[in-house]
Amino acid sequence: RRGKQQRGQRGLVSQHRSARQVIRSGKQTRLIKSMRDVIRLFVCSPIRVGRASRWAGTRWRVCGADQGRNVACLPRKSARDVVTQTKGRDEPPPIASLNVIHKCDNYVVIDKRYDSRINGDFEHTVEKLLQQEHGEVFPCHRLDYATSGAMLWGLNSKAAAKAAKSFRRRNVIKLYLAIVQGHVEGPLLEDLDSPRQYGLQDPYRMLDWPIGPDADHGFRMRVLGEDCGGKASKTRMNVVARGLCLGKKASKVILQPETGRRHQLRVHLLECGHPIIGDATYTDDFLSPRMMLHAWSLSFVDRCIHDDRSKTRIKPPDSNAMVLLGLRESEASFLAPDPLEVFFQR
Repeated sequence: RRGKQQRGQRGLVSQHRSARQVIRSGKQTRLIKSMRDVIRLFVCSPIRVGRASRWAGTRWRVCGADQGRNVACLPRKSARDVVTQTKGRDEPPPIASLNVIHKCDNYVVIDKRYDSRINGDFEHTVEKLLQQEHGEVFPCHRLDYATSGAMLWGLNSKAAAKAAKSFRRRNVIKLYLAIVQGHVEGPLLEDLDSPRQYGLQDPYRMLDWPIGPDADHGFRMRVLGEDCGGKASKTRMNVVARGLCLGKKASKVILQPETGRRHQLRVHLLECGHPIIGDATYTDDFLSPRMMLHAWSLSFVDRCIHDDRSKTRIKPPDSNAMVLLGLRESEASFLAPDPLEVFFQR
């Protein structure tokens, strides 16, 4: 008896009695619930612990707790999944209310709290809180568990589909604030209002390392050449200020992702030598009170923000993102107040 397949994941957690094993699939996820599934996997297939092989057209790799793997870094879809407590950091209290930034007939924009789950089989999620007031809701994009900030939800499936279309067309300017380790070189950006409407302009630093899955880790991403499976990834970065965070040298930066790879900002900052403070997935920083990454601004515009040709090309009638979403110009930009400033000393 095999659980339903969940696409888009590279891992699953198999629980059989006291055993805890992590099984990674290159293409899809299979949930093992009974002893029969365990026998079918280990007896009927040529799989061996720690080695990759093919079974039923799918590549598998098994890594048990005896190999020192941290099963907590796999995405959890249910409260029943195996979890290892993060060292040194207490889990925040369950979210009891949401800070609503904007609400109209078709959309609601919230300021998501850090270390809060969007959805899934958990007792406390953002989706469940929204459903208590608005009924069925649909996330238009995603934020990592540890990331806070502006998040758009559709109040009906048609509205959510239109918003997703705008994200695919890159009619959205997404700006993130982060506090990173060390002092980042480069000119300081003094005006933070201009990027909200036009994106980060020169001079900015472009982080363009291709990113792909980390073969040695079921959840992490890493810089990977395109010939090895990495996908093109681009992030614009400007320095906002240099100072101290939690008594150590730090810089506050503003980031604008041009692509939407998983963990893109975290991997790019790690690669350039300035990892995000409090990122327990890619660093050993377990003592910081939170991961210092915040989705600060979300703005819909009437052009593809990364295509210079779109300024002169004739656009179809539905290319205007605000018209597509039914938003007025005054409602097209959403700002989530910066919670990182309390941790930063200039």
